[in-house]
Amino acid sequence: MRGTGRGAASTGFRAPNLAQSWYSHTTTAIQNGVLVEIGNFPVTNRASRIFGAKPLKEETSVNLSGGLAWSPKRDVNLTVDYYHITIKDRILLGATFDGSSDPVIAQILADSGLTSIVGVQFPTNALDTKTDGLDLSANWRLEAGSGAFDFTAATNFSKNKVTRVDPLPAILVGKGSSYTSALDIVTINAIEKNRPNRRSSLTTNYTAGRVRAMGRISDYGRFRDGSLDGLEDFGQKTLFDAELGYRFDRIAISFGANNIFNTYPDLVKVDANTNNGTFIYPGASPFGYNGRYVYVRSELQLSR
Repeated sequence: MRGTGRGAASTGFRAPNLAQSWYSHTTTAIQNGVLVEIGNFPVTNRASRIFGAKPLKEETSVNLSGGLAWSPKRDVNLTVDYYHITIKDRILLGATFDGSSDPVIAQILADSGLTSIVGVQFPTNALDTKTDGLDLSANWRLEAGSGAFDFTAATNFSKNKVTRVDPLPAILVGKGSSYTSALDIVTINAIEKNRPNRRSSLTTNYTAGRVRAMGRISDYGRFRDGSLDGLEDFGQKTLFDAELGYRFDRIAISFGANNIFNTYPDLVKVDANTNNGTFIYPGASPFGYNGRYVYVRSELQLSR
């Protein structure tokens, strides 16, 4: 039996140069079938300051990690890794203060002479976050006749959490706005729920002389996606991939398929999130929405 331990701790910061130099532009969006303009501005822009923008600060972070690797016998390896990451004054694009869905914001924009846009968004330090994660993996090699199987299993569990959010901009306090803080539900969801908290895979490779084969199972947990019009939960999905190959003298040919059973994410149910039926699957899906992919691949060895 053989075992090893490993661990690390670090602190650091990232200078906000990119966010500080954010340039002014507008983004065209479709809301309820109407083209509208959202202003994306630096913190120094007048529209940003109206909604509480402040000069950006440096992020600070703490990263703690530790792990264990164990080989109970020559052909078996197991690893466990844990990590904990905290970020203070995280830099990101904050809430889109959208007047098309909030009459209070619409009135503020009109009173301020900002009639060419319906919403304002800018970079901010408005939150702190923490991430906890666990990685598990195992490898096993099994001799079988003239060939050998290699099995690899891996699982990741991770959770992102917003631990602090700046309060509602002063101009919106007591006005009856639908916003409750400096970030909207879409921004918070993008950090906490927009990716599955779990992903697992099992891969088997078999080689025997000139023949090789591969099979893989990938499993994705639940996630949440959507817009200010509504967030939706999407279910767990399992995908299967396979490949079979043969090597001649200098040429190798492989036949394979990804997502063999043509699995798709759950359909979007909130009509307003489909952009008039254009996007029927969630954009945050961890495995895309193109269905089965079948391929033939050849390799040519140019020199020995």
